[in-house]
Amino acid sequence: LGNTLLAFEQVGAFAWGKYQVLLTFDDANNHTNLDKAVIGKGLGWEMLANAQLGRWNRLNALLQWLIEFNVTPLYGEQWVYPLYQQGQVYTTDPGNQEQAQWWIECFTVVRRILSS
Repeated sequence: LGNTLLAFEQVGAFAWGKYQVLLTFDDANNHTNLDKAVIGKGLGWEMLANAQLGRWNRLNALLQWLIEFNVTPLYGEQWVYPLYQQGQVYTTDPGNQEQAQWWIECFTVVRRILSS
């Protein structure tokens, strides 16, 4: 898991503000006009992996990114970078249950780790 995550960070990350986030959606053929996006389950998976690996600084950076760039009351299904750059609404489908499960799993594991 650790090697996979490090490799992904080396080749699959892009800058969003002052943060490096993993590109968890890329439409190279531009079928949807999204190009670069962070999807909720991808972010949840990365946060969960970092917690399990004890990479607390990276987990904290991801949480700070989420605090700064999630602009809806609920976490979104995805955050679309080109829309953000254009000043448009870029958080899609807030409260999506498939994505929410990853958040629940992540924060459950983090709580378990920190309380042990």
